Amino acid sequence: MKFGLTLFNNAVPEWRPAYVDYERLKKKLQEISNAFPRTVRNLHPRVTTDVSPDFKTEEEVEEEERLEAISNSNEEKAFMLAVDAELDKVNKFFLEQDDKARKTCDDLEAQLAALYVAHQTGGEHAVAAVRSKNARRRARAVLRERRARLSAKLTWWCHKPSRILNSQTKQLEKAFQEYYRNLDMLRAYRNLNNTAFYKIMKKHDKVTGLTMSPTVLAKVSAAPFMTSDLEKEIRRIEQVFTERLEHGDRRRAMQKLRVPVDAFQPFDWTTFGLGLWAMFFFFCMGIILVVALRSRVADYPDHRVMFAMYRGLLYPLIMLAFVAINMYTWRKFHVNYVLIFGLDHRRHTNYIKMLGTAGLLMAVWSVSVFAYLFQDELGTTVRPWSAVALLCVLVAYWAKPWGSMRRARYWLARVVGRMVAAPFFDVRFEDFWLADQFNSLVVILLDLQFTICYVSKSRFGPMAHDGHHCRSSENVLRAVIAALPAWWRLMQCLRRFRDTRKYHHIHNALKYSSSVVVVIFSTLAGVAKDNGQLVGESPTGTALFVMWILACLVNTSYSAFWDLKHDWGLFAKNAKHMWLRRDMLYPVPIYYLAMVNDVVFRLSWTLSISVGYFDLFFSDGLVALLSFFEMWRRFVWNFFRVENEHVNNCGEFRAVRHIPLPFEYVPAETEWELLRGHDGSQRRPPFAHDSSVNDAFGGGRPMSLSVGSAAQHARSHASLSGYLASPQHTRDDDGDVMRAYDTTARQDVTVYRSDTPGSLYAPPGGLDGAAFRLRSMTFSHPLDSTLDGLYAANDAAGGDVDDDDDDDDPSRPLLGASSINRNESSTVHGDYRSFSPTYSPLSSSDD
Repeated sequence: MKFGLTLFNNAVPEWRPAYVDYERLKKKLQEISNAFPRTVRNLHPRVTTDVSPDFKTEEEVEEEERLEAISNSNEEKAFMLAVDAELDKVNKFFLEQDDKARKTCDDLEAQLAALYVAHQTGGEHAVAAVRSKNARRRARAVLRERRARLSAKLTWWCHKPSRILNSQTKQLEKAFQEYYRNLDMLRAYRNLNNTAFYKIMKKHDKVTGLTMSPTVLAKVSAAPFMTSDLEKEIRRIEQVFTERLEHGDRRRAMQKLRVPVDAFQPFDWTTFGLGLWAMFFFFCMGIILVVALRSRVADYPDHRVMFAMYRGLLYPLIMLAFVAINMYTWRKFHVNYVLIFGLDHRRHTNYIKMLGTAGLLMAVWSVSVFAYLFQDELGTTVRPWSAVALLCVLVAYWAKPWGSMRRARYWLARVVGRMVAAPFFDVRFEDFWLADQFNSLVVILLDLQFTICYVSKSRFGPMAHDGHHCRSSENVLRAVIAALPAWWRLMQCLRRFRDTRKYHHIHNALKYSSSVVVVIFSTLAGVAKDNGQLVGESPTGTALFVMWILACLVNTSYSAFWDLKHDWGLFAKNAKHMWLRRDMLYPVPIYYLAMVNDVVFRLSWTLSISVGYFDLFFSDGLVALLSFFEMWRRFVWNFFRVENEHVNNCGEFRAVRHIPLPFEYVPAETEWELLRGHDGSQRRPPFAHDSSVNDAFGGGRPMSLSVGSAAQHARSHASLSGYLASPQHTRDDDGDVMRAYDTTARQDVTVYRSDTPGSLYAPPGGLDGAAFRLRSMTFSHPLDSTLDGLYAANDAAGGDVDDDDDDDDPSRPLLGASSINRNESSTVHGDYRSFSPTYSPLSSSDD
């Protein structure tokens, strides 16, 4: 396989624009080759003879002249400039991603520390600092005492973590897994680009005859993306994850961290089973169609009832197979649907398992239909219980908490729950994608309602044998069910507008509002028809029919435009091909065919007017046909909707999932935003990272600890001892903090009044408190019962520590604590990290 194809197949799809443009460099080489072709004699090594070294053959002279011409040519200069540009691009992207990764690492270390605090305190509360965007907002946050905390009260028994702590631990594990995956992708990015530079320079030397590879490759080896301590960081995260979250079980930790190679398997038993079930299903479908046509389903009410029941049970299975084909195509064209749908790259269901499951359930469906069609030959009566039994089997399969596709079924249940409760949760891509699928599967919901209604009426009360009441237009429940998918999608749009304040979502909400209007007029027109108010004969029936047609036209036009323009991102101004967009992953003709497909099948409802409304065809058969058309349209729509989302992710270089962290806190970078240098620039102080057995992160970056609220209340002695890095301050003429430097580890830090010389202080007129960098430490202090923050009292009874000629009250709260338990002290040993509930910057007069 050529390296260009290897590079394309192994590149992270969202980062592909940031990789070495290998094809562009090859074209540059081709330009050099065309401008300075090598002769046949030049292509072969020269034969050495006993000729004087001062003597040069004609071929050698020609080759030297050629090499000199190449080295001074514009083509060679353009190639080397292109290589330098690619190297700069790779370096820039790598450094950006590395900087993001380091910030993520700080966040995760702080989160792990907060989790440790929650465990050590029995899970009562984990208190975190409020993150503000600037000094003034922080000031208001402190003055108003806006404290962020986890409000859940956790209990422990027999040293077993509570359910909430377990949930927080699992959430933090997922965050570590995504961070590790990001580092692993960065490592692959580095290695692949390094190989690309090696390959292109080797090809360059072969084409030109020059020896530029050593110089360029030495430059590449010294580049930041190659000299980064990425491998060290990966090993450190592996160690932290193993020791802190997997209790030293490295094998289990690595199974959770590493992503398995996603490669096509030539054969497995799932594929073999899929083929068998597919053959069985299509064979049975052929027999069923023959029997159905010969028995003339439309002439028997009983057959029409069972047709509706079985139709509603078959279509979800067909849609499952369609989605599996979608997944296969996305994978083939490097669309990262796993990221888009919020799935786990390590343990997600692949398309083969989904197709196999769909084939198996279709085979079960075929058996149930056979049991109904040949019940007379079997000497038993199964109607309508054969369809009910099939429904129970399908529900039991999807509800069982074990077996194949367990995670996929759990994912589906979770997304369905979020979809139904749309106004109360933030809306993700998978939520509105699934709601869109339901908008194309309304017939399934209606058939399910009909099945439940028919069975309940047949068993517990008299009714017409054809179940007319259950699907009558006068049945308001059917209208509500038909409008539910559009209503869910409408609520999602309104929620997204509430969260983002983008009017784009309001425009989308209008589209689904028009779908609800279509359902309303369709129901009213159906009721008028059932009551004898026919079109052309009754003014009411005619008016409702016309209003329904107009509503359908508006909805169809609006929806088709939205599909092409917004969902698929077509009609872009900078597109190379007319009506398309700039970045496309599928072949160009496919897009034009898909556009026609979407518009044509959007208009399939017109058949219900020309054929269905005037009873020119078997109504249930027409509904089945139109429903299949809509499922097919949605099947094609899925290809381009997810592809467009992937292209948008590529534009933002987003290749990993965003995992919400369980604790709120002040990130390490934020603590030092207000520290200013002589030139007024913000600077972050350095810290020594000496190793310690108590250090939870093996000498890694420390996290932030913010202590304090009101320094004028800080009359008691506070001693924090351990591996603590605290700032030493110098002041300018205005008394503002200018610099902060680290001190030696293992020291005692004492907090006095803010105006005491040498103490940790607040600038005059500004906010008070002190920010520390905390590593593993041991300290002893009383805590208030609700853990409102980090408080300390005098650790010895009596004693004057602030030179005010009176003994300090050892039970007096420190740093603005409102209440404290006088008689209960707490000592925590080991690697301990904590947060105060408020943020106290060192300076507030910097602006």
